[in-house]
Amino acid sequence: MVRVIMKVLRNSWTSLFKQDHVVGSVKRLEFKHKGSPYAHLFLWLNQAPNEEVQNNFMPNTVRMAEPLLSLDHDAPERPRCQEHQHTHTCYKGGRKKCMFHAPFWPMPSTKLLTPLQAAADDD
Repeated sequence: MVRVIMKVLRNSWTSLFKQDHVVGSVKRLEFKHKGSPYAHLFLWLNQAPNEEVQNNFMPNTVRMAEPLLSLDHDAPERPRCQEHQHTHTCYKGGRKKCMFHAPFWPMPSTKLLTPLQAAADDD
């Protein structure tokens, strides 16, 4: 299965990354307790953005990653993180969307977060 996925990702016509198809990869296959396999993949793209991080902002990298990482609010199967049971209150006054803005997304837009600087110990 991993070989088939890698073949698709390496092809510039079928890759999820569009023109940024995979040109190199490292994979590691592991097995869970009951024998279910899963793979860790590290991919190199042929036209991956290479930009400096300025004020936690990398526009070209976000532009490439957003279609792959962001969830469509109208998707039929959403992740079950925070659940909300809609009631008549949600749609009061003829609203088309929930007044509480459910589902609750972690962030309103795709952002790449950089690690925080280690705090110096005061002890």
